[in-house]
Amino acid sequence: MRAEGTGRRVTRLAKLLADVTWWLVILAALGLILFWATAALVGGGVTPSTVAVQVAIADSAASRMLPLVPLDMGTATQPVLKDVAGTLEFGTSEGWIVLLGGLVVLPALAALLFGLHLLRSFLRDVLAADVFTAMNARRLSRLGWVLVVAGVVLPILKFLYTAYVVRRADLAGVPLRVGMHSSLIIPGILVLVVAAAWRYGVELQREQELTV
Repeated sequence: MRAEGTGRRVTRLAKLLADVTWWLVILAALGLILFWATAALVGGGVTPSTVAVQVAIADSAASRMLPLVPLDMGTATQPVLKDVAGTLEFGTSEGWIVLLGGLVVLPALAALLFGLHLLRSFLRDVLAADVFTAMNARRLSRLGWVLVVAGVVLPILKFLYTAYVVRRADLAGVPLRVGMHSSLIIPGILVLVVAAAWRYGVELQREQELTV
């Protein structure tokens, strides 16, 4: 009973966090839409907007800019600083460049909202002691696919947008590098595995009910 009570408290806390995150994301989406609308209205160049993208400095340039000299040649030989990342930020009077960022942010927010909707529905059923159901298995499966698809599509959109912004800025000096990586695919696959196990549990429960 104590373990069950602890589990319900954890589930309630998870549901509360999911609900709060849900409304925060909605507010953030509304704020971004208002910001983009304002940027479009003043797109004539009256008020410069700020663009910020994640970039990396080429390894060859980083070694020249930030050289490392070992104090003990026996311990560290030819140290090289690699994978130096940072945020490229600049102002622009071309409002459509800011609006173009919505092609990355809005799909990410939509995927996050849909995933939170599935999670909230799942946790609601768990709190109602309606756990091993076909609907919950479908919710887990959809959540897994949301993570996998977002892990594939969003980095591509972000890469294309960042590459275009860097090229459009036409900056001279330090050579910049645009990377593409995702941390959502593996969690998505794990959720799909859990969904498959959940479906199997539902089938076993149905067989048990038919046997009884």
